[in-house]
Amino acid sequence: MEELRIKELLKQQKKTMQDLADMIGINRVNLSNSLNGNPTFERLKQVADCLNADIKDLFKDTKKEDIQVFGLVKINEDVWIVDNFPTLEQVYNQAKILHEKQID
Repeated sequence: MEELRIKELLKQQKKTMQDLADMIGINRVNLSNSLNGNPTFERLKQVADCLNADIKDLFKDTKKEDIQVFGLVKINEDVWIVDNFPTLEQVYNQAKILHEKQID
């Protein structure tokens, strides 16, 4: 799940969760509960509007190096341990080469 950066935006604007809850018109506990877990689009829109932000700005950027990759891939008799993107790319390229050889 994508991580929200609402607290970071509030801090930048020198506002608190209580301020945000007041702007939306609900209590702070209800706001926290609605944002933790699976917030609705409507709630995210309310928050974004109160913070003068786009909804996409409420989410932290997921960088490629932040994504965890791990698995085993078997191509014919070769077993690859995939634990990073360069290895994943190597496995993909190997599979692509073998696939193209079968087509020819």
